[in-house]
Amino acid sequence: MCGNEYTNILIQEMQLKIDSFDDTVFEWIPYNRFNDIKELETDKDDFVKVFSAVWMDGPLLYCKNECEYKRSCQNKKVTLKCLYNSQNIINEVKAYSIKKDDFLIYEIYEIYGLSQIPDTEIYILVLQCVCCERCEERYTNAYNESCRWCKPCQINDLKNNFMNWTSGNENIDNLIQEMQLTIDTSSDEIFEWIPYSQFNNIKEISKNSNSATIYSALWKDGPLHWDENQYRRYQNKEVALKYLCGSQNFTNEFLNEV
Repeated sequence: MCGNEYTNILIQEMQLKIDSFDDTVFEWIPYNRFNDIKELETDKDDFVKVFSAVWMDGPLLYCKNECEYKRSCQNKKVTLKCLYNSQNIINEVKAYSIKKDDFLIYEIYEIYGLSQIPDTEIYILVLQCVCCERCEERYTNAYNESCRWCKPCQINDLKNNFMNWTSGNENIDNLIQEMQLTIDTSSDEIFEWIPYSQFNNIKEISKNSNSATIYSALWKDGPLHWDENQYRRYQNKEVALKYLCGSQNFTNEFLNEV
């Protein structure tokens, strides 16, 4: 325990709130169990500083096969939130959650426990990692650990990949690049140049007087979707192909169709 009766009671109350095996076990975490501590940001009133750190032991996780709690996620990346006004610890703790559904449904950050800097006696909230390991910017959606997404990093990755594909038409390449850079969330579609050879089982399904013919087809590679912290392709995706007669010339009409 921490040596402070008031804080110990708070920790005990938080621990007794668990009612599911996947609830977080709130703990007192000695400060010396953190390493690689880096300051990330300070709020405007200077009452709060936020750091990234590695929690050497990691949280307690329930092992259903062995019916006991184990620390099976060591060297866990976490966020440390310093509380310079420690009189409000209870309200600060209650702003976060130990319930898994709260992270996913209500977008509330997960809290692992409390700690304290020995030299200054400043209390620290130990929270789930909210900043990208690559650029240290905040994740766009940090609440779900399996689907974290960093907009600045993904934009940079798309830019770095521009040289690896081309439609053969500079204007179309520019259009595709512009469309790619409009992504704002992990659920946004990645607009791509797709070689025609990627389609099979092509069948005409409709034709209208506007010189547009619609086909069904299977896209062999399939679109990019963000899943488990990376983009994956869902292969053999059924799609519709809209053939635009006269679109060989890059016109405003063609742009409007896109």
